[in-house]
Amino acid sequence: MAHDKTVDVNELLRLMIEQNRIREQQVEKLVTKLSERSNDSNISSTCFIPSLNQTISTFDGSTGDTAIAAEWLKSLETSMCLNKWPGQYTLEAARSHLAGPAKQWYLGHMDELTNWSEFIVIFKKTFIRSATTAETWKKLQGRIQGVNETTYSYFHEKIRLCRELKLDETETKQQLCVGLRSQTLCMVLMSSAHIREEELLAEIRHMEEVQLDRQLHFKNNSTSTKKTAPTTSNVTQVAAIKEGTQKITNNWTREVRCYNCQQTGHISRDCDAPRKPLKYVICHQEGHTKKYCKTVTQTVVSLVNTNLNKSGYIKMVKINNNPVLIQGLVDTGCDVCLIKASAAKQLNLCV
Repeated sequence: MAHDKTVDVNELLRLMIEQNRIREQQVEKLVTKLSERSNDSNISSTCFIPSLNQTISTFDGSTGDTAIAAEWLKSLETSMCLNKWPGQYTLEAARSHLAGPAKQWYLGHMDELTNWSEFIVIFKKTFIRSATTAETWKKLQGRIQGVNETTYSYFHEKIRLCRELKLDETETKQQLCVGLRSQTLCMVLMSSAHIREEELLAEIRHMEEVQLDRQLHFKNNSTSTKKTAPTTSNVTQVAAIKEGTQKITNNWTREVRCYNCQQTGHISRDCDAPRKPLKYVICHQEGHTKKYCKTVTQTVVSLVNTNLNKSGYIKMVKINNNPVLIQGLVDTGCDVCLIKASAAKQLNLCV
């Protein structure tokens, strides 16, 4: 019996130890749940204050661009939601990031800007307004790619303006190509069947990659060509070309004749001899030309018949209203009138 009682006591002790272990586990689970709930409540009420110099830019309001003002206000509201800022802290963050005209505006309305809601209302009335369709269209027409501006920067801003005007994909593509600085890229986009934004952007990216590869390739080729020494055949060809040019120049210099000194080797413009006076060869007098000659009587030829010859250039004419008709040849490219000496004697003309 003593042995049985001993066994019962040991079993009782074992059961008590097991119950204590189970109770400790339950208490541990309860403490863990309570701590998790406490952490959740602390997280919901905690505000994170990151570095404002990296998240919020400074707004000065000097450009008058409503898009910049709307973007700055949107960044403040986004930071407020993500970091769970209270209204007063957001208002202080906005005040500390105002400069220039915007800072003067805040100082002038400080009494009215007592909370974040009032700040938003007054800020929108002052700096943000809906642009008219005419203003947006004018801005779209004047937007072209700058000299040092990347194609991607130009692309996204031009697409934004087209979206504000609600243009379709075809009109958007046309307006995009009008302002491109690269004529090659413009021709590629216009000849392509792509009209969606992502397709046009992929086409631009592919084209710029090809152009960059071509520049690197041909730059290397030109560098290697410059470093290559001239061969013997090339030198011979160049010498032959120079020699042939020299021969042609020498022949031309030897054959040319000066009308001032009648010598060869130069022209009258480069002649160093004294200039000869003007002399008309018909009247043999100096000081004038044929146009200003008053000695020789100009011969007047009148056309009287056009049916003499089928060729149309041989006509019967009379000279100085002389009734005697003689046969003449009309030369449309000649600037002087020639006559035979026998015909002149027949018509009693002075020769």
